[in-house]
Amino acid sequence: MKKLLILFLFIGIVNAGIFDVFKIKDAQEAFKRKDYNATIQDYSKVKNPSDEVRYNLGEAYYKDKKYKQALSEFKAIKSKKLEFKKLHNMGNTLAHLKKIDDAIKAYEKALKIKEDKDTRYNLELLKKMKKKQQQKKKNQKKKQNKKNKNKKNNKQNKKNQNKNGGKGQNKKNKQNQKNQQNKQNQNNKKEQENKSKQKSQQKKNKQEQQNKKQNRKDGKGKDKKDKQKEKEKLSAAQKKKQEQAKKHKMGKNGKPKKLPISDMELRKYNKQLDKRGIKTLLLPINTKGAKQDEKNINPW
Repeated sequence: MKKLLILFLFIGIVNAGIFDVFKIKDAQEAFKRKDYNATIQDYSKVKNPSDEVRYNLGEAYYKDKKYKQALSEFKAIKSKKLEFKKLHNMGNTLAHLKKIDDAIKAYEKALKIKEDKDTRYNLELLKKMKKKQQQKKKNQKKKQNKKNKNKKNNKQNKKNQNKNGGKGQNKKNKQNQKNQQNKQNQNNKKEQENKSKQKSQQKKNKQEQQNKKQNRKDGKGKDKKDKQKEKEKLSAAQKKKQEQAKKHKMGKNGKPKKLPISDMELRKYNKQLDKRGIKTLLLPINTKGAKQDEKNINPW
């Protein structure tokens, strides 16, 4: 009987180990596909999870943004070989859970094991965030203290007013309100007066502009009439001149007068005759009032 029980136990352990191997492979393949939900299900079915399985499961929870489950898996790891990775990932997980102090401690422990750029960067970043948070808290406290002081001062002032006589203060307040109301009424009147002045001024400006336009129109009409009259006068004067010229040229019988030839015209005429070779005897033109002397006639 004992031998049979030992055989059954051995066979169960072997089967369980084979089952875990298949689940681990399935989980690894799901992780490569970034199917983190399937990865978590496959790793969770492993009956005897090792530290490596727990680390991979914690990483799957972290990728799936299930930070509390990831943190519990990282904490369960006891292997010294995985200590640095465990602490680094714990710092990341705690930072997402907004536990900044715990995350800083995890990063510092990891850096004691070995120096790492990513771990150092995350540590410095969290320290800066912590300083900012502390500064915000200080500012908030200062504001709150100021508010509390103002409240206390207001309460104390009210008490003092009541002690010194609230009636007198009330009268002063009413008088101040009346004065403010009177000032407001005066300002309103001034505004209305200014508005009415502006309206009247605008009307005047419009009327002046209309008058100017009308004057321009009237002036243009007068200019046209004056020009027309001037044209008519000029045309009448030109007609008179033409008529006078005609009368001067025409004789008493209505025939055109024969005007005397000028010296210049006579010279031109003689030159033309000389060029042609025609010889003539011409009499010179005497001056007005002088008689012709036949003896003094010379050939030209």
